[in-house]
Amino acid sequence: LRRADRVCVQRDLPWNAISVVAQPGILLLLALLTTSSLSLSQSSEPGLEANQQPETIRGTVVDAITGAPIARALVFAPGNSYAKMTDGEGHFEFAVPKGVGDGSPLQSQSRVLYPEMLSARKPGFLEEQNGGQRLETASDGGIIISLTPEALIKGRVIFSESDSPPGIGVQLFSRQVQDGMPRWVQGGSAQTNSNGEFRFAELQPGSYKVMTDEALDNDPAITTPRGPQFGFPPAFYPGVGEFAAAGTIQLAGGQIVELELPLTRQPYYPVRIPVTNGDPNGGMSVTVSVQGHRGPGYSLGYNAQTGRIEGSLPRGNYLVEASVFGQNSASSGAVEFSVNGASVDGPPLI
Repeated sequence: LRRADRVCVQRDLPWNAISVVAQPGILLLLALLTTSSLSLSQSSEPGLEANQQPETIRGTVVDAITGAPIARALVFAPGNSYAKMTDGEGHFEFAVPKGVGDGSPLQSQSRVLYPEMLSARKPGFLEEQNGGQRLETASDGGIIISLTPEALIKGRVIFSESDSPPGIGVQLFSRQVQDGMPRWVQGGSAQTNSNGEFRFAELQPGSYKVMTDEALDNDPAITTPRGPQFGFPPAFYPGVGEFAAAGTIQLAGGQIVELELPLTRQPYYPVRIPVTNGDPNGGMSVTVSVQGHRGPGYSLGYNAQTGRIEGSLPRGNYLVEASVFGQNSASSGAVEFSVNGASVDGPPLI
């Protein structure tokens, strides 16, 4: 501009000639700025520095048992900040800023991602929280996510009568180590449908036992008023009458076990066991064991108004144990008796 001013003064040009003289330089400057701006916008993404340009995290989701790729599995990051379905070969890719591959976090729009934080899921495979996922790095630097297929136990409750009453409860027990000791822990329950069928899904490899709940038969078509009461005693797979003798089901990953549980309708008889020093407030825990072998199955309850343990049981030999837990003390007692086709009164429990 100063040069244009001097040119106008020396040559006695009109003042507005400055714009004419200066115009080529301004156009050149604008052209340079425009070219530089375009090259910057083409070589980088907005808001990212040179060391944060996108790179690709890729991997494969496979079956942990067979090693086969899993198509249409969902791969996702915590909070679902990144999510993508695998293709027909089990592959997936994420475009993320640099710095992720060397173990450093990805910081993008207040979201942090590490490669080892990726998870995958698909129906028919165990969820990550159930121990169903394993993540490792392949030789080419890709990620391999292994999913364990779920194991299944399904079956049918068979009745001695032609009609199968629906809604029979079925219990599942798994063998677990607690406090250094192996124990059978209840792991789930199901109800039979109108065909007597039940199903336990999403099971991990391990040891299991299956039993039915005790059920009374209140069908008015076959029950007479003031007549004997009938019911279905608990059945333990493969058809035994107590938990200790039940068979153990060994499940591997992805294995499906089908079984049948037979139920037999039997007469039930009233049981009344007086408690000489029971809890007047009615707080008492009562357990019933068959042949003295502790385990789930039958049940009786304490009636605080009558001071007796009451209920009904089929024929058999039983051990009944009762416990009362006070604020500073605890007491318990036990009694053995048999049901032989008639009601039972006593013996007393202390």
